[in-house]
Amino acid sequence: MGISMLLEMAADAFPERVAVRCGEQHLSYAELLDRALSAGRRFAASGAAHVVVIDTNSLAVPVALFGAAYAGLPYVPLNYRLTAAEQQALLARVPRPQVVGHADYLARLDLSAAAAVDERQAFLAAVGGDAPVARYEAPEAEVAVRLFTSGTTGK
Repeated sequence: MGISMLLEMAADAFPERVAVRCGEQHLSYAELLDRALSAGRRFAASGAAHVVVIDTNSLAVPVALFGAAYAGLPYVPLNYRLTAAEQQALLARVPRPQVVGHADYLARLDLSAAAAVDERQAFLAAVGGDAPVARYEAPEAEVAVRLFTSGTTGK
């Protein structure tokens, strides 16, 4: 069972129910599914090998998470609280990323190796309202989320 199946089950059962809310903005399960499918098409077309998100809470986060699943790409959240140097070091370990994030966090990084870069508001505008891609069935062996954690092992 892939991550995308969770969204599909909720959208099929409760399409009008609010799935995510950020302040006054919200998306129903059906809207989240449509945007995720559109994001999946966008990610797949970018030539990216990973979807990296550097953001605080926003609607772009769940859209990118499920969009990455539909594109068959690992979702890689980077901690926005890290220093720019720490974020850059982690980003260097992620081949051909499609980067989505808040403009302030993106501005402090060298994103020249990224396959594509989207500021979160532009990303949300780009994935709203167009024809979605076919649903993607990821093989079970694929990586869904690549999560950098802190710990006792250091870098």
